[in-house]
Amino acid sequence: MVNFKTIYCLCLSPLGPRCFCPNPCWAYTRNTPGAATHYVYDTSTGTKLPNQYWHIEYIDGSTAGGAVYTDKVEVGNVSFSNQAIGIADYLQSSQVVFTEIIDGMMGLAFSSLNTVRPTKQPTFYDNVKPSLQTPVFAAYLKHNASGVFDFGFIDSSKYSGEIVYKDVDSSRGQWNVTLDGYSIGDTFSASDCFNAIVDTGTSLLLLDHEIVQNYYAPIPSSQFSLRHGGWIFNCADDIPTFTVKIGPLDVVIPAEYLNYGSLGTSCYGGLQCSPHNSYGILGDVFLKVLYVIFDDGTTSSPRVGFAKQASLSVPKKRPITRSTLNPVPILSRPPPAPEASVAPSRSQGTATDSLWAKSPDLQRSSRPNNVNGGGVDRSEGAGGIQAQATRRHNTAHSPPNPSDDRREMENRLVTLIDQQENDSREIQHGVRAIYVGHDVSNMSFLLRQQRGDEISYHVAGNEIPRRRLEIGHDQFLQDALTLPEKPLADELVDAYFKHINPGYPLVEEELFMSQYRNRDPSNPPPVLLLQAILLCGVHVSRDSPEREELKNVLYRRCKWLFDNRIERNRDILVQTALLLTWHSDVLDDDVAANAHYWVGVAARIATGLGMHRDPISNKFVATDRRTWRRVWWILVQYDVLISLSYGRPQAINLEDSDVRPLTPADFVGCGPRVQIDFVIHFSGLCSMISYIIRERFGLTVSMERRKAILPEADEALANWSLSLPDSLRLRGSMDSWSAMLHLTYNNFLILLHRPHPRASAYSEDYGPHDAEICSAAAGVITSIFEELRQKDCIKYLWCSGVHTLFTAMIQVRVELRFSNPVLAINALRRFDSTLSSLRCLADYWFSAETILRLFENSKKLQQDLRLVHDEAPGQVREANDNHESVEMIPNSTTAASMTAPGVSQPHTQDDAGGNVIHQGHANESTTPRDLDLQSHNETGPSGQYQYSGTVPDESNDMSTAHGDGSEHSGNFLDWKQLFPFADLEEPGPMNLEGLMDIEEEWRQLYMEPQMSDLLQESIWPP
Repeated sequence: MVNFKTIYCLCLSPLGPRCFCPNPCWAYTRNTPGAATHYVYDTSTGTKLPNQYWHIEYIDGSTAGGAVYTDKVEVGNVSFSNQAIGIADYLQSSQVVFTEIIDGMMGLAFSSLNTVRPTKQPTFYDNVKPSLQTPVFAAYLKHNASGVFDFGFIDSSKYSGEIVYKDVDSSRGQWNVTLDGYSIGDTFSASDCFNAIVDTGTSLLLLDHEIVQNYYAPIPSSQFSLRHGGWIFNCADDIPTFTVKIGPLDVVIPAEYLNYGSLGTSCYGGLQCSPHNSYGILGDVFLKVLYVIFDDGTTSSPRVGFAKQASLSVPKKRPITRSTLNPVPILSRPPPAPEASVAPSRSQGTATDSLWAKSPDLQRSSRPNNVNGGGVDRSEGAGGIQAQATRRHNTAHSPPNPSDDRREMENRLVTLIDQQENDSREIQHGVRAIYVGHDVSNMSFLLRQQRGDEISYHVAGNEIPRRRLEIGHDQFLQDALTLPEKPLADELVDAYFKHINPGYPLVEEELFMSQYRNRDPSNPPPVLLLQAILLCGVHVSRDSPEREELKNVLYRRCKWLFDNRIERNRDILVQTALLLTWHSDVLDDDVAANAHYWVGVAARIATGLGMHRDPISNKFVATDRRTWRRVWWILVQYDVLISLSYGRPQAINLEDSDVRPLTPADFVGCGPRVQIDFVIHFSGLCSMISYIIRERFGLTVSMERRKAILPEADEALANWSLSLPDSLRLRGSMDSWSAMLHLTYNNFLILLHRPHPRASAYSEDYGPHDAEICSAAAGVITSIFEELRQKDCIKYLWCSGVHTLFTAMIQVRVELRFSNPVLAINALRRFDSTLSSLRCLADYWFSAETILRLFENSKKLQQDLRLVHDEAPGQVREANDNHESVEMIPNSTTAASMTAPGVSQPHTQDDAGGNVIHQGHANESTTPRDLDLQSHNETGPSGQYQYSGTVPDESNDMSTAHGDGSEHSGNFLDWKQLFPFADLEEPGPMNLEGLMDIEEEWRQLYMEPQMSDLLQESIWPP
């Protein structure tokens, strides 16, 4: 026989058990986790039903389930001998835990919601209804006291006045009724009808958002707290009563009942918003003033009767302390033991454990390596995606394997290039259409080399992958508002402001940290922004695979908060979108996810806000003006870098913007570590690149303009480089910010000067020293990555670093096939170094993994590497004997080892006063805007970084350093001026005199289809 303390669940509860009242009842056994503190059901007294099982999922991911028995169940004087009982063989508790006062649960909703499978079992009420004197049961709940359920009769002593009945809509299996209006205190009344379900298993009164907002409007301190997931107010405030109209009955809920509990100085409201659009939930806050009769037999259709409780006395207000993490439990979480609140040290446990310690909803079933707990059933067929309406636990279809999805995404670049039939495949429904990018992109470059296709920019990809939700929809809110344990959160926030925000100051550090440290519930940091900052902090502070697990959890929270408009401050939406570019989604592409997607989202919101216009109005607070300018120029940086990476159009047209260039005054409040010079000069570089791309690669640009822009661009880029302060100049050893600056600069030099596969469109459109420029730039990129790798600083690079390295590796791949053995050996050293750097990048950016596969597994590339290894030494000796004019680089490939005899290098001399004068440099105080970047009164909007498209005045000593006198060199500067060094003892770019002799070979290697040898003859792993 079953005899246990229970909760009677009448319907679906959005804050507690999602039982749908599906099961007749369930109980603990000796094998149930935590059974030692509960009444344990002795299964020997019952009979097990063969092949029957049950399963319940709660809103936060907690689950219970097991076998089904039949036994005698008694409730008061009512009993049934063969009642089906669910045995809790497993109980995975999360936010909702079953404390010592709860031994099980009994469902009293309609049997249509029963989840016992494969044969539904009647509820206890359905079984005993024929034996009851009257087919009813009634709930008599009390405030701060035990309640009573009556089965088979209506106790007239428990109510006063008339019983008002409401017909029930049981189509959803719930006790759903229509109410006739509401009023708030003595000041507001509405006669609008609304639907609600009656549920004794829900603690709160949950109604429509508009009703809830109307209630809290007159409370001065009321606010919606993202941290607590609901409305709070100052506990000292007087709050109004709330009245629900049920026909002639006015159900007045006292203010004491509507103060659900204390959170310190703030209190949590007993009236909150319903998660359902079409109905509210009448929970215990409402039911405790009523005697409620559930009638399913005295009339032709079910109904619910409401009557005021007899001699209802409202107790005095008594503060109830509840967990600030889970202030609104259906079944209250017990406070953690003192030792459990201390975050484990690294020696005691991982940060993942610490995060999940405060995120108990993130059970192993929802970790990234297991999606079996997902919320949608993906099945093949016309429907494509079939949502499971009633249960998520027992799908008959095998879920997609995440490792298969990841492998497919890893090989998407390989598959795209390697499969020749992509040329003729139609882009059908259900197949991804892949845009390979404009002419500047590496992908477009490789495909056109291989296929000679000058028309199509779209090719057919793989079938669109199907995905499963890893977490039920209803639990997203609680999940999204969950924060890590404080020690871990502090560490991640510090990592962000130490390694990311100084160079990309999207967040005003001083303001944010004051909110974060004060822990003031009335002025917390925005939860969306905080979650995004935590994500970025994980990226630069944690090792794989822990890093990816944490980032996936935090990204899921950010994405849900972002998509559901929890944050209404649109400035924060722009900041968050840019921060989310630091996440790499391994199961999606770079179109509808990752940096390209989020930069586009940020650009749309920013231009919608008007960030592209200079905020000079006095209506702007000074701190907002500064934030807008910084965020705008960082958005411009990201937009240009993404456009370079993928060859896609920029989301921002700077001709539509008049935002003034950044000044040191715009960085007030950004903390002592902010890199002012880097941000200002990087913005200048990116705006210059934006202009040059349009003029060099624009679809409607004339051939004459394409040819003219190349020497002009070189002049402007060299001037920009010379205008850099010493702290940012190219040197043998650089910090991550200088490295990012020069990686971007040298990447663009290669993209600007390498031969273009569309020879007909770019015929004779090249400079006299393209080979030297591309080789020197690739050498600089290689050496910078090598240094970052040795210092363990690659993790601080943004995702564009992946494509910068990709560009350099394509150049090095060409040099590997040089007929000159010395150049080939030099390329081999570079290739080994870049491949090691790419492996490091692949640990942080999934896009690097796809490129790594391309280079690591090429059959033809491996043959070339062996050829250089095996045959080159003898050829090198022979070349040296013949005194070929080629200088071989020593073991190091760093920029410091490069020599340039005869190059006019920046040097120093002492003036009369003994002061050191830098010659060959632009004025130290000169800004990019002074160098070929003109203001609105000449070529563009006021104050905008804009390349003028004019050759600098000849008084600039740079302009007199032209090339070798060839027919193409008349308008070109000395290419070595593109590579100035900060340290005066540093030599200039590497002298590869042999490159001039094989410039044509270099160009042909770039142009011929066999350059895509890493694609054509490769054998790819499954």
